[in-house]
Amino acid sequence: MMYFPLYFNRFLLITTSLLLFTNLVFSQDECELDTFIIEEAYFNEDIVGYYLGALDLNTGSSTLPLFEYIIKTDHLNCYLNSNILLYLKLSISIYSPQLGFNEFEMFISSKFKFSEITSPLIFNNTDMNFNTNSIPGAKIEQLNFELSDGASDQDIQSIINVLLQSGKIPNGIYAFEAILSKDESGLEIIDQISKLIDVYQPQYINLISPGGSISDTLETQVFNPYPIFNWESDNCTSTNCGISIRLCEYDPNNHSSLSDALQSNSLLPISYDDEFLLLESSLTSFQYPFLEAQSLVEGKYYVWQLKRTYETTIGAESLFSNIFVFKLYSEQSNSFTSTLNIDIIKGLIGDDNYDNFFGSNGELKSFTSAISLVTVDGQEIPLVQLYDIINKIEQNQINIIEVKSE
Repeated sequence: MMYFPLYFNRFLLITTSLLLFTNLVFSQDECELDTFIIEEAYFNEDIVGYYLGALDLNTGSSTLPLFEYIIKTDHLNCYLNSNILLYLKLSISIYSPQLGFNEFEMFISSKFKFSEITSPLIFNNTDMNFNTNSIPGAKIEQLNFELSDGASDQDIQSIINVLLQSGKIPNGIYAFEAILSKDESGLEIIDQISKLIDVYQPQYINLISPGGSISDTLETQVFNPYPIFNWESDNCTSTNCGISIRLCEYDPNNHSSLSDALQSNSLLPISYDDEFLLLESSLTSFQYPFLEAQSLVEGKYYVWQLKRTYETTIGAESLFSNIFVFKLYSEQSNSFTSTLNIDIIKGLIGDDNYDNFFGSNGELKSFTSAISLVTVDGQEIPLVQLYDIINKIEQNQINIIEVKSE
Protein backbone atom coordinates (compact mmCIF):
# COMPACT_ATOMS: atom_id res chain seq x y z
CA MET A 1 0.00 0.00 0.00
CA MET A 2 1.29 3.45 -0.99
CA TYR A 3 1.14 6.41 1.47
CA PHE A 4 1.39 10.10 0.54
CA PRO A 5 2.70 12.79 2.85
CA LEU A 6 0.06 14.85 4.60
CA TYR A 7 0.83 18.01 2.63
CA PHE A 8 0.42 16.08 -0.63
CA ASN A 9 -3.00 14.74 0.42
CA ARG A 10 -4.07 18.31 1.13
CA PHE A 11 -2.84 19.38 -2.29
CA LEU A 12 -4.92 16.66 -3.96
CA LEU A 13 -8.00 17.63 -1.95
CA ILE A 14 -7.66 21.33 -2.83
CA THR A 15 -7.02 20.56 -6.52
CA THR A 16 -10.05 18.27 -6.75
CA SER A 17 -12.27 20.85 -5.07
CA LEU A 18 -11.11 23.57 -7.46
CA LEU A 19 -11.80 21.37 -10.45
CA LEU A 20 -15.29 20.55 -9.19
CA PHE A 21 -16.01 24.21 -8.50
CA THR A 22 -14.70 25.23 -11.92
CA ASN A 23 -16.89 22.62 -13.62
CA LEU A 24 -19.91 23.81 -11.64
CA VAL A 25 -19.35 27.43 -12.55
CA PHE A 26 -18.77 26.48 -16.19
CA SER A 27 -21.97 24.42 -16.28
CA GLN A 28 -23.92 27.34 -14.82
CA ASP A 29 -22.49 29.78 -17.35
CA GLU A 30 -22.98 27.47 -20.32
CA CYS A 31 -26.30 28.03 -22.07
CA GLU A 32 -27.17 27.26 -25.67
CA LEU A 33 -29.65 29.96 -26.67
CA ASP A 34 -30.58 27.96 -29.75
CA THR A 35 -32.33 25.44 -27.50
CA PHE A 36 -35.10 27.92 -26.62
CA ILE A 37 -38.45 27.42 -28.38
CA ILE A 38 -41.81 29.25 -28.53
CA GLU A 39 -44.82 27.05 -27.86
CA GLU A 40 -48.54 27.84 -28.02
CA ALA A 41 -50.18 26.68 -24.79
CA TYR A 42 -53.65 28.05 -25.46
CA PHE A 43 -55.58 30.05 -28.03
CA ASN A 44 -59.30 30.78 -27.84
CA GLU A 45 -60.57 29.34 -31.14
CA ASP A 46 -64.26 29.87 -30.32
CA ILE A 47 -64.24 33.66 -30.50
CA VAL A 48 -65.94 35.04 -33.61
CA GLY A 49 -66.41 38.70 -32.72
CA TYR A 50 -63.75 40.86 -31.04
CA TYR A 51 -65.20 43.91 -29.25
CA LEU A 52 -63.17 46.77 -27.83
CA GLY A 53 -65.31 46.49 -24.70
CA ALA A 54 -63.25 43.47 -23.66
CA LEU A 55 -60.14 45.70 -23.51
CA ASP A 56 -59.40 48.60 -21.16
CA LEU A 57 -58.21 51.22 -23.63
CA ASN A 58 -56.51 53.19 -20.86
CA THR A 59 -54.37 50.35 -19.50
CA GLY A 60 -54.44 47.74 -22.28
CA SER A 61 -55.55 45.07 -19.81
CA SER A 62 -58.16 42.36 -20.38
CA THR A 63 -59.71 39.68 -18.19
CA LEU A 64 -60.86 37.47 -21.07
CA PRO A 65 -58.38 34.64 -21.79
CA LEU A 66 -57.45 34.81 -25.46
CA PHE A 67 -53.97 33.29 -25.71
CA GLU A 68 -51.00 31.94 -23.77
CA TYR A 69 -47.51 31.25 -25.09
CA ILE A 70 -44.43 29.74 -23.44
CA ILE A 71 -40.75 30.36 -24.20
CA LYS A 72 -38.70 27.54 -22.74
CA THR A 73 -35.65 25.30 -23.05
CA ASP A 74 -34.71 21.82 -21.89
CA HIS A 75 -31.27 23.10 -20.79
CA LEU A 76 -31.73 24.00 -17.13
CA ASN A 77 -28.35 25.79 -17.13
CA CYS A 78 -30.00 28.62 -19.01
CA TYR A 79 -32.17 29.36 -15.98
CA LEU A 80 -29.10 29.61 -13.73
CA ASN A 81 -27.33 32.23 -15.78
CA SER A 82 -28.43 35.76 -14.93
CA ASN A 83 -26.63 37.18 -17.98
CA ILE A 84 -28.90 35.53 -20.54
CA LEU A 85 -30.89 37.94 -22.73
CA LEU A 86 -33.66 37.07 -25.19
CA TYR A 87 -35.51 39.30 -27.64
CA LEU A 88 -39.07 38.80 -28.87
CA LYS A 89 -40.69 40.63 -31.76
CA LEU A 90 -44.48 40.50 -32.03
CA SER A 91 -46.21 41.71 -35.18
CA ILE A 92 -49.72 41.82 -36.65
CA SER A 93 -50.45 41.77 -40.37
CA ILE A 94 -53.96 42.49 -41.62
CA TYR A 95 -56.13 41.60 -44.59
CA SER A 96 -59.38 43.55 -44.20
CA PRO A 97 -60.97 45.50 -47.08
CA GLN A 98 -63.16 47.25 -44.52
CA LEU A 99 -59.99 48.77 -43.04
CA GLY A 100 -58.46 49.44 -46.46
CA PHE A 101 -56.09 46.44 -46.40
CA ASN A 102 -56.82 44.68 -49.69
CA GLU A 103 -53.77 42.44 -49.27
CA PHE A 104 -51.77 41.31 -46.25
CA GLU A 105 -49.83 44.22 -44.78
CA MET A 106 -47.87 44.49 -41.55
CA PHE A 107 -49.74 46.92 -39.30
CA ILE A 108 -48.19 46.79 -35.80
CA SER A 109 -44.93 45.44 -34.45
CA SER A 110 -43.39 45.58 -30.99
CA LYS A 111 -40.08 44.29 -29.60
CA PHE A 112 -39.40 43.09 -26.05
CA LYS A 113 -36.24 42.21 -24.11
CA PHE A 114 -36.28 39.45 -21.49
CA SER A 115 -33.69 39.43 -18.71
CA GLU A 116 -33.10 37.67 -15.36
CA ILE A 117 -34.60 34.51 -16.80
CA THR A 118 -35.19 31.97 -14.02
CA SER A 119 -37.79 29.63 -15.52
CA PRO A 120 -39.90 29.10 -18.66
CA LEU A 121 -41.42 32.42 -19.76
CA ILE A 122 -45.20 32.39 -19.69
CA PHE A 123 -47.00 35.31 -21.29
CA ASN A 124 -50.72 35.64 -21.90
CA ASN A 125 -53.05 38.51 -22.63
CA THR A 126 -54.53 38.61 -19.12
CA ASP A 127 -51.08 39.20 -17.56
CA MET A 128 -49.97 41.95 -19.92
CA ASN A 129 -50.84 45.64 -20.26
CA PHE A 130 -49.20 48.91 -21.26
CA ASN A 131 -47.19 49.02 -18.02
CA THR A 132 -46.06 45.40 -17.84
CA ASN A 133 -42.39 45.10 -16.77
CA SER A 134 -42.29 41.47 -15.70
CA ILE A 135 -43.89 38.15 -16.50
CA PRO A 136 -43.63 34.76 -14.78
CA GLY A 137 -39.99 33.71 -15.20
CA ALA A 138 -38.30 36.97 -16.20
CA LYS A 139 -38.22 40.73 -16.37
CA ILE A 140 -39.60 42.26 -19.55
CA GLU A 141 -38.83 45.59 -21.23
CA GLN A 142 -40.61 46.97 -24.28
CA LEU A 143 -37.96 48.33 -26.63
CA ASN A 144 -40.16 49.78 -29.34
CA PHE A 145 -43.67 49.98 -30.77
CA GLU A 146 -44.10 50.66 -34.49
CA LEU A 147 -46.94 51.11 -36.93
CA SER A 148 -46.73 50.14 -40.57
CA ASP A 149 -44.22 52.19 -42.53
CA GLY A 150 -46.76 52.51 -45.33
CA ALA A 151 -49.52 53.84 -43.07
CA SER A 152 -49.92 57.59 -43.02
CA ASP A 153 -51.37 59.55 -40.11
CA GLN A 154 -54.60 59.83 -42.11
CA ASP A 155 -54.69 56.05 -42.64
CA ILE A 156 -54.16 55.43 -38.95
CA GLN A 157 -56.86 57.93 -37.99
CA SER A 158 -59.29 56.29 -40.44
CA ILE A 159 -58.63 52.91 -38.87
CA ILE A 160 -59.12 54.33 -35.37
CA ASN A 161 -62.41 55.92 -36.47
CA VAL A 162 -63.69 52.61 -37.85
CA LEU A 163 -62.75 50.81 -34.65
CA LEU A 164 -64.33 53.41 -32.37
CA GLN A 165 -67.52 53.76 -34.42
CA SER A 166 -68.17 50.03 -34.66
CA GLY A 167 -66.74 49.20 -31.24
CA LYS A 168 -65.19 46.01 -32.61
CA ILE A 169 -62.46 44.66 -34.85
CA PRO A 170 -63.74 44.58 -38.47
CA ASN A 171 -64.07 41.30 -40.32
CA GLY A 172 -60.86 40.13 -41.95
CA ILE A 173 -57.85 37.85 -41.54
CA TYR A 174 -55.29 38.81 -38.91
CA ALA A 175 -51.83 37.19 -38.92
CA PHE A 176 -49.93 37.16 -35.61
CA GLU A 177 -46.19 36.38 -35.67
CA ALA A 178 -43.72 35.99 -32.81
CA ILE A 179 -39.96 35.86 -33.54
CA LEU A 180 -37.46 34.94 -30.81
CA SER A 181 -33.88 36.08 -31.38
CA LYS A 182 -30.50 36.38 -29.66
CA ASP A 183 -29.90 40.01 -30.57
CA GLU A 184 -31.86 43.22 -30.54
CA SER A 185 -31.65 43.57 -34.32
CA GLY A 186 -33.56 40.30 -34.70
CA LEU A 187 -31.13 38.87 -37.25
CA GLU A 188 -30.06 35.87 -35.16
CA ILE A 189 -33.41 34.09 -35.03
CA ILE A 190 -33.80 31.24 -32.53
CA ASP A 191 -37.43 30.25 -33.12
CA GLN A 192 -40.67 31.69 -34.47
CA ILE A 193 -44.37 30.92 -34.51
CA SER A 194 -47.36 32.35 -36.40
CA LYS A 195 -51.14 32.23 -36.13
CA LEU A 196 -53.91 33.14 -38.59
CA ILE A 197 -57.14 34.43 -37.07
CA ASP A 198 -60.21 34.58 -39.32
CA VAL A 199 -62.42 37.25 -37.77
CA TYR A 200 -65.80 36.93 -39.44
CA GLN A 201 -68.78 37.93 -37.36
CA PRO A 202 -72.04 36.86 -39.11
CA GLN A 203 -73.97 39.78 -40.56
CA TYR A 204 -77.07 38.32 -42.20
CA ILE A 205 -79.34 35.28 -42.41
CA ASN A 206 -82.20 35.49 -44.93
CA LEU A 207 -85.14 33.12 -45.28
CA ILE A 208 -86.01 31.93 -48.79
CA SER A 209 -88.90 29.46 -48.48
CA PRO A 210 -91.51 28.40 -47.56
CA GLY A 211 -93.67 31.42 -46.94
CA GLY A 212 -93.25 35.16 -46.89
CA SER A 213 -95.42 37.99 -45.63
CA ILE A 214 -99.05 37.61 -44.55
CA SER A 215 -100.28 39.20 -47.80
CA ASP A 216 -98.43 36.54 -49.83
CA THR A 217 -99.87 33.42 -48.18
CA LEU A 218 -102.08 32.62 -51.17
CA GLU A 219 -99.05 32.49 -53.46
CA THR A 220 -96.71 30.90 -50.92
CA GLN A 221 -98.99 28.20 -49.51
CA VAL A 222 -97.42 24.75 -49.42
CA PHE A 223 -98.87 21.37 -50.35
CA ASN A 224 -96.31 19.27 -48.53
CA PRO A 225 -97.00 18.72 -44.79
CA TYR A 226 -93.26 18.12 -44.43
CA PRO A 227 -91.87 21.19 -46.21
CA ILE A 228 -88.22 21.96 -46.82
CA PHE A 229 -87.00 25.18 -45.21
CA ASN A 230 -84.39 27.09 -47.23
CA TRP A 231 -82.23 30.09 -46.32
CA GLU A 232 -78.98 31.87 -47.12
CA SER A 233 -76.36 33.14 -44.70
CA ASP A 234 -72.80 34.36 -44.65
CA ASN A 235 -70.23 31.87 -43.47
CA CYS A 236 -69.41 31.36 -39.81
CA THR A 237 -66.02 29.68 -39.45
CA SER A 238 -66.03 28.94 -35.72
CA THR A 239 -66.95 25.47 -34.48
CA ASN A 240 -68.85 27.27 -31.75
CA CYS A 241 -71.13 28.99 -34.26
CA GLY A 242 -74.60 27.40 -34.37
CA ILE A 243 -77.86 27.79 -36.28
CA SER A 244 -81.30 26.83 -35.01
CA ILE A 245 -84.97 27.00 -36.05
CA ARG A 246 -88.32 27.69 -34.36
CA LEU A 247 -91.80 27.10 -35.80
CA CYS A 248 -95.18 27.96 -34.24
CA GLU A 249 -98.80 28.13 -35.33
CA TYR A 250 -100.10 31.54 -36.34
CA ASP A 251 -103.76 32.20 -35.53
CA PRO A 252 -104.90 35.63 -36.83
CA ASN A 253 -107.73 35.59 -34.29
CA ASN A 254 -105.41 35.16 -31.30
CA HIS A 255 -102.10 36.68 -32.36
CA SER A 256 -101.56 40.37 -32.95
CA SER A 257 -98.47 39.84 -35.11
CA LEU A 258 -96.06 37.22 -36.45
CA SER A 259 -93.72 38.02 -33.58
CA ASP A 260 -96.54 37.42 -31.13
CA ALA A 261 -97.23 34.02 -32.73
CA LEU A 262 -93.56 33.08 -32.48
CA GLN A 263 -93.75 33.54 -28.71
CA SER A 264 -96.51 30.92 -28.37
CA ASN A 265 -95.95 27.21 -27.81
CA SER A 266 -93.67 25.86 -30.51
CA LEU A 267 -94.36 22.90 -32.77
CA LEU A 268 -90.65 22.73 -33.51
CA PRO A 269 -88.90 22.12 -31.21
CA ILE A 270 -91.51 20.13 -29.29
CA SER A 271 -89.59 20.43 -26.01
CA TYR A 272 -90.62 23.49 -24.03
CA ASP A 273 -87.15 23.52 -22.49
CA ASP A 274 -85.63 24.54 -25.84
CA GLU A 275 -86.45 27.84 -27.46
CA PHE A 276 -84.95 26.84 -30.82
CA LEU A 277 -84.02 23.49 -32.38
CA LEU A 278 -80.27 23.34 -32.99
CA LEU A 279 -79.24 22.33 -36.53
CA GLU A 280 -75.91 21.61 -38.19
CA SER A 281 -74.15 24.96 -38.56
CA SER A 282 -73.27 24.37 -42.23
CA LEU A 283 -76.86 23.68 -43.39
CA THR A 284 -78.80 25.99 -45.69
CA SER A 285 -81.89 23.75 -45.88
CA PHE A 286 -83.82 21.55 -43.50
CA GLN A 287 -86.83 19.28 -43.96
CA TYR A 288 -89.61 19.33 -41.39
CA PRO A 289 -89.05 16.07 -39.50
CA PHE A 290 -91.39 13.08 -39.69
CA LEU A 291 -90.70 12.37 -36.03
CA GLU A 292 -89.97 14.49 -32.96
CA ALA A 293 -92.18 17.34 -34.16
CA GLN A 294 -95.90 18.06 -34.05
CA SER A 295 -97.73 17.44 -37.32
CA LEU A 296 -98.76 20.41 -39.43
CA VAL A 297 -102.51 20.68 -40.00
CA GLU A 298 -104.18 21.43 -43.36
CA GLY A 299 -105.54 24.94 -43.65
CA LYS A 300 -103.56 26.40 -40.76
CA TYR A 301 -100.90 29.11 -40.81
CA TYR A 302 -97.36 28.70 -39.44
CA VAL A 303 -94.52 31.10 -38.68
CA TRP A 304 -90.82 30.24 -38.56
CA GLN A 305 -87.53 31.94 -37.81
CA LEU A 306 -83.81 31.10 -37.68
CA LYS A 307 -81.25 32.12 -35.08
CA ARG A 308 -77.47 32.22 -35.50
CA THR A 309 -75.46 32.10 -32.24
CA TYR A 310 -71.74 32.71 -31.82
CA GLU A 311 -69.16 33.69 -29.21
CA THR A 312 -67.61 37.15 -28.90
CA THR A 313 -65.21 38.74 -26.45
CA ILE A 314 -68.16 40.16 -24.52
CA GLY A 315 -70.18 36.94 -24.44
CA ALA A 316 -72.56 34.95 -26.65
CA GLU A 317 -74.49 36.86 -29.29
CA SER A 318 -77.45 35.96 -31.50
CA LEU A 319 -78.41 37.05 -35.00
CA PHE A 320 -82.09 36.53 -35.94
CA SER A 321 -83.59 36.19 -39.39
CA ASN A 322 -86.83 37.83 -40.45
CA ILE A 323 -90.07 35.88 -39.80
CA PHE A 324 -91.89 34.01 -42.55
CA VAL A 325 -95.51 32.81 -42.49
CA PHE A 326 -97.02 30.13 -44.71
CA LYS A 327 -100.30 28.23 -45.01
CA LEU A 328 -100.64 24.48 -45.50
CA TYR A 329 -103.00 24.04 -48.46
CA SER A 330 -106.42 22.58 -47.76
CA GLU A 331 -109.62 21.57 -49.57
CA GLN A 332 -112.39 19.42 -48.22
CA SER A 333 -111.90 15.59 -48.03
CA ASN A 334 -111.28 13.86 -51.39
CA SER A 335 -110.83 17.11 -53.30
CA PHE A 336 -107.82 18.03 -51.18
CA THR A 337 -106.47 14.48 -51.15
CA SER A 338 -106.75 14.19 -54.91
CA THR A 339 -104.98 17.52 -55.49
CA LEU A 340 -102.28 16.70 -52.97
CA ASN A 341 -101.62 13.30 -54.53
CA ILE A 342 -101.42 14.80 -58.00
CA ASP A 343 -98.87 17.23 -56.58
CA ILE A 344 -96.89 14.27 -55.22
CA ILE A 345 -96.89 12.61 -58.62
CA LYS A 346 -95.72 15.84 -60.24
CA GLY A 347 -92.89 16.10 -57.75
CA LEU A 348 -91.84 12.51 -58.40
CA ILE A 349 -91.82 12.45 -62.19
CA GLY A 350 -90.97 16.09 -62.95
CA ASP A 351 -92.81 18.82 -64.87
CA ASP A 352 -92.05 17.52 -68.38
CA ASN A 353 -93.21 13.97 -67.73
CA TYR A 354 -96.25 15.29 -65.86
CA ASP A 355 -97.30 17.42 -68.84
CA ASN A 356 -96.83 14.46 -71.21
CA PHE A 357 -99.09 12.19 -69.15
CA PHE A 358 -101.53 14.60 -67.47
CA GLY A 359 -101.60 17.51 -69.93
CA SER A 360 -104.49 18.32 -72.28
CA ASN A 361 -103.24 15.72 -74.81
CA GLY A 362 -101.98 13.20 -72.27
CA GLU A 363 -103.47 9.75 -71.79
CA LEU A 364 -104.10 10.54 -68.10
CA LYS A 365 -105.56 14.03 -68.57
CA SER A 366 -108.76 13.22 -66.64
CA PHE A 367 -107.01 11.33 -63.87
CA THR A 368 -108.03 11.94 -60.27
CA SER A 369 -106.52 10.26 -57.26
CA ALA A 370 -107.32 9.49 -53.64
CA ILE A 371 -104.32 7.30 -52.97
CA SER A 372 -104.20 5.77 -49.51
CA LEU A 373 -101.69 2.98 -50.08
CA VAL A 374 -98.35 2.94 -51.90
CA THR A 375 -96.17 -0.08 -52.68
CA VAL A 376 -92.53 0.00 -53.72
CA ASP A 377 -91.09 -3.30 -54.98
CA GLY A 378 -94.01 -5.08 -53.35
CA GLN A 379 -93.45 -3.40 -49.98
CA GLU A 380 -96.13 -1.16 -48.49
CA ILE A 381 -94.79 2.24 -47.42
CA PRO A 382 -96.43 5.29 -45.78
CA LEU A 383 -97.61 7.95 -48.19
CA VAL A 384 -95.48 10.55 -46.44
CA GLN A 385 -92.33 8.64 -47.38
CA LEU A 386 -92.84 9.81 -50.95
CA TYR A 387 -91.92 13.31 -49.80
CA ASP A 388 -88.49 12.04 -48.86
CA ILE A 389 -88.09 10.65 -52.38
CA ILE A 390 -89.20 14.00 -53.85
CA ASN A 391 -86.64 15.83 -51.71
CA LYS A 392 -83.85 13.55 -52.91
CA ILE A 393 -84.89 14.15 -56.53
CA GLU A 394 -84.88 17.94 -55.97
CA GLN A 395 -81.41 17.75 -54.40
CA ASN A 396 -80.07 15.53 -57.26
CA GLN A 397 -79.39 12.65 -54.90
CA ILE A 398 -81.41 10.28 -57.09
CA ASN A 399 -82.39 10.43 -60.79
CA ILE A 400 -85.47 9.30 -62.69
CA ILE A 401 -84.54 6.73 -65.34
CA GLU A 402 -87.93 5.96 -66.87
CA VAL A 403 -91.63 6.87 -66.35
CA LYS A 404 -94.48 4.72 -67.72
CA SER A 405 -98.17 4.24 -66.95
CA GLU A 406 -99.93 0.90 -66.42
